[in-house]
Amino acid sequence: MLTRKRLSHGAAADITDTDEEQTLEIGLRQRQEGLGKWRWVILDLMVSRWCQLEVMLITK
Repeated sequence: MLTRKRLSHGAAADITDTDEEQTLEIGLRQRQEGLGKWRWVILDLMVSRWCQLEVMLITK
């Protein structure tokens, strides 16, 4: 089924329902991957902080 959709910048475009579903699916997947990356970044920061702390304790 072809539906008329208004895009965020105001232009109208013909988008099929399957296109919309795929776009939503890709968006969700990217969001999940993004969250995963953030988790790793936070973990890396925690590990690097812990290593710095250990180094400080050893050098004192």
